[in-house]
Amino acid sequence: MAYKLIAVMLLVSCAHAPPTLEERCTPLLQEILSIQDLRNSLSNKMGDHTKQYQMEQISKENYKLYFSKWIKTELALRDKVTALYDVAYETKCL
Repeated sequence: MAYKLIAVMLLVSCAHAPPTLEERCTPLLQEILSIQDLRNSLSNKMGDHTKQYQMEQISKENYKLYFSKWIKTELALRDKVTALYDVAYETKCL
């Protein structure tokens, strides 16, 4: 009797289908897109600061502060999204 119970439990546990490609990959790809959208937005904002500096609407010191903050954020986001792309390739999501 115990063997039958174990066999039934084993069959039930094996009956679950593995996640589909979409189920596995969608959260990862959504996170990649979200980070890329943020990078684009921050890059556009930095572009605006560059134009302001060129038009002498902000000082060189303020421009350097904006740039320093932007580049630190950009590099961190780039590293994060690169790692996510690596996972996506390894797991055949891309």
